[in-house]
Amino acid sequence: MSATVRSAQVVIVGGGISGIACARTLQARGIDFLLVEGSSSLGGRIQSDHENGYTFDRGFQVFNSAYEKTRELLQGTGIQFRNLPSGALVKTDSGFSPLCDPLREPRYLLSTLFSPVGDILDRFRMLKLRSDVIGGRVTLGRTTLEELESRGFSQSMIEQFFKPFLGGVFLEGGLQTCSETFEAVFRNFSVGGAQLPLGGMGELSRAMAKPLIKSRILLGQRATVMTKNLVKLESGSEIIAENVVSALDVNSLRQLRPDIQGLPRMHSVSNLYFATKEKLPIGRFLVLNGTGSGEINNLISLSEGGYAPAGSTLLSVSVLGSACNQDTIIKELQGWFPGVTFQFLRSYTVGAALPEQYSPRYIEPEVPLDIALCGDFLSPASIEGAVRSGVAVGERLCR
Repeated sequence: MSATVRSAQVVIVGGGISGIACARTLQARGIDFLLVEGSSSLGGRIQSDHENGYTFDRGFQVFNSAYEKTRELLQGTGIQFRNLPSGALVKTDSGFSPLCDPLREPRYLLSTLFSPVGDILDRFRMLKLRSDVIGGRVTLGRTTLEELESRGFSQSMIEQFFKPFLGGVFLEGGLQTCSETFEAVFRNFSVGGAQLPLGGMGELSRAMAKPLIKSRILLGQRATVMTKNLVKLESGSEIIAENVVSALDVNSLRQLRPDIQGLPRMHSVSNLYFATKEKLPIGRFLVLNGTGSGEINNLISLSEGGYAPAGSTLLSVSVLGSACNQDTIIKELQGWFPGVTFQFLRSYTVGAALPEQYSPRYIEPEVPLDIALCGDFLSPASIEGAVRSGVAVGERLCR
């Protein structure tokens, strides 16, 4: 039996948000494309599962209202967001201490000023940092740790706030990520705010993909060959195209095209979910582990926006790396919240969650001149970075 052969002007391999953004750009310009995804759904690393009234994001993530290109693609899709507080609670040996943006959360001004995390001079250093990143005045070519130390932040502020906060963003606790990425991330948090879509982060992928013509999407079709004008699928089908775009994650791309050199290694993260009927004294804040001990890096209580049934709180816990034990985490949680009972619900280990960003120039893979690449490893690794990468490739192919 002969293989099915299809054709298109462009075939995009990989249905994460970078591939979706590329497809949206091509569709808007009237370019004939096919979007090929090996799994049964679009969204890549931004997906959610739903069970018994709970919503489980596959790894804790947030959207940022400063993501302009992503917001542009979400216009008219009906997606709704709820805002998270502008700041965090830091868990110390003495309890939970707020560190908030006084310009956005003035009610926490005094408690932030006199927090045991860092010292009062750190508050002014933070305001200076905020002003500098907005104005693009961060020294490039350093590690994030070197940048923070050069600005005079106290060791307490670095260890108790920046390491767990930025460690949860970069998925590495040593703050070796380059200052270019730090600048981009901190600018977004300074001009925008953290948000969660109602119904889970998976709604973001769903909304972005909503305008795509369904007949141009091939789900459950894993690529086995990807060259200049040809994509072969596991089913035996073939797609002939004028241009081929890889929107694959780094590990999948490395497996399919081992000849591409210079791809980054990936950081991993574990995300565990627990339920409790009791009210926790942390509100909707992101909580950072500033104790210097334990497995937990950060956690957040999710009881609104479709994340938990009425009368129940869903606790999302993030642990850097791929090794964690639910019993160890429960014991740690009971130390943080004495007398509270936690029920383990589900866990995710995301082995290829985020590309390392130690280089000050981002990754420039040595790519044979046969396919185009897009993905978050080509820019500051974020939702916005992935979207902008996909849009840029789509626009280039429309010329």
